[in-house]
Amino acid sequence: MSHSTLRVTIYEDSQREQCPGGCGMDCSTAEAQQFIREHLKQLYGETIEVEHVDLADPACGQSHIEFAKTIKSRDFMLPLVLLNGKPRLSGYFDMRQLKEAIQ
Repeated sequence: MSHSTLRVTIYEDSQREQCPGGCGMDCSTAEAQQFIREHLKQLYGETIEVEHVDLADPACGQSHIEFAKTIKSRDFMLPLVLLNGKPRLSGYFDMRQLKEAIQ
């Protein structure tokens, strides 16, 4: 990983039904979001920025609403992880998978 900033964007929909079998992390909770931020900051320091976008939140902004249409048109599953704007993980994931995608 270079010394430039890496932007991690996680798209989630807190209103959708969660996997009852414990499939990966539930990124829709504030606790999970904080865990992800803290864990990645510990590993990568200030070279990483983490943004969480809840598509169910009307305040998420028009640009994110437009991207939600792209997500649906390309059949990406949520949560969707983008690294510097490029899709890297689609569907439930855990920290190991996220770290591997970053590396």
